[in-house]
Amino acid sequence: MTTKQQAESLARSNGNVVSSSGEKIGAIGQIYVDDSTGEPTFVTVKTGLFDTSQSFVPLDNATPPSTAPTSASGTTRIW
Repeated sequence: MTTKQQAESLARSNGNVVSSSGEKIGAIGQIYVDDSTGEPTFVTVKTGLFDTSQSFVPLDNATPPSTAPTSASGTTRIW
C-alpha cells in the first residue's frame, strides 16, 4: 500500500512507476486520492512521445520501493 506521503514525495522528486517485472512505465503525473480516507488510489503516468499523454494506474497492491512504486497490474492494465 502506498501512503499519501510516499506518493507525494515520489511525485515531487519526479518518481517513476515501474511494472512488476521492473520495466519503467513512466513518471508520476497526478495523484488521485479517495475522498473518504485521503489515501492515494490512482496515479497518472506520463507516457507517449515527450510525455504528452497520461495513463491511469491503480495503486491497489502497489509497493513503494526506495526509488519507484511498482504497479502490480503491469503495463497490460494501463488504461
